[in-house]
Amino acid sequence: MRRLTLWVIIVAIGLALLPGRVAAQEAVHIVQPGDTLGGLAARYGTTVQALTEANAIVNRNLIYVGQRLVIPTGAAPAPPAAPRPVTPATDLPAPFAGVRLSTSRPVQGQTVQLNVELARPATLQATFRGEALRFSPTEGGAWALLAVGPLAPVITDRLVITATNAAETASLTLPIAIQDAGFRTQNLTLDPETSQLLDPDLIEGEAARLEGLFKTGRDTPLWNGLFIAPGRSPITADFGERRRYNDGPVSYHEGIDYGLPVGTPVRAAAAGVVALAERLTVRGNTVFIDHGLGVYSGYFHMSQRAVQPGERVMAGEIIGWVGSTGLSTGPHLHWEIRLHGINVSPWQWLREPFG
Repeated sequence: MRRLTLWVIIVAIGLALLPGRVAAQEAVHIVQPGDTLGGLAARYGTTVQALTEANAIVNRNLIYVGQRLVIPTGAAPAPPAAPRPVTPATDLPAPFAGVRLSTSRPVQGQTVQLNVELARPATLQATFRGEALRFSPTEGGAWALLAVGPLAPVITDRLVITATNAAETASLTLPIAIQDAGFRTQNLTLDPETSQLLDPDLIEGEAARLEGLFKTGRDTPLWNGLFIAPGRSPITADFGERRRYNDGPVSYHEGIDYGLPVGTPVRAAAAGVVALAERLTVRGNTVFIDHGLGVYSGYFHMSQRAVQPGERVMAGEIIGWVGSTGLSTGPHLHWEIRLHGINVSPWQWLREPFG
């Protein structure tokens, strides 16, 4: 009887320990387009260093779609949480009644939503990294979007918000801790003929012209819900990839390249108004759509355009056809999203609704 009792106790102890052992097993994540070690670390509540050690990654910039990554023990996917007040409403200066950020620890290339609640009507102004935000009114407040550039330094920066009415003025300064996105780096060697595509006079001149475009546009959001991908194909170049050509300075890829054949329809990612539709030297046949509130989507290197400036388009509407015009080495569609003129990750706009 004593032996039986002892055996039962041993088995009971083993069963009691078993669930803990199962819970401690490591999860596995399959790398998707747009994933970076920095973004995955933030999602799973771990660190880039822990991910690289758990997966014996020698170069943290080199992960690929379909790769199986072990998530260190104890890490779990963070569910999308509603923005939380930065401080209790009672601690905010009037007329602020509440301030919420979608995240205060964004990774490079991320879009962040700011929601402000007001106790009394007031005019809102905000700046982040030298860029003025555009506010869209809501009942009892307003919301705006701020852009963290792909090359933004990994520091704790600050967002300054001011509310003004006839009786009072108040300002808030919120810390924004920018995280490393872990974008991979490519060192590329180009032959003399292809190197001509990098003529700084061509690139900088065209960029300067577009900079003025991004400062204009509608002050109200024209899109609704998630954006849709303008093409369906293998990704030939991803957003944010660092590139060093012929040992020159480091640049980055501003959007997503789809390796599509000539003549494939290109579709608008969301509703908006065509802000530009013409052939540019670097970008070839180009369309930019103004989606309001400082948000633009761009489509480059098309063989033909199907829209004109000023036209309203709906999500999924054909705006052109894939080609290889401009400074392009083969047929493809380059698609990008800009917020206040700053390139942000299109992947986030395909997965996360703003507004």
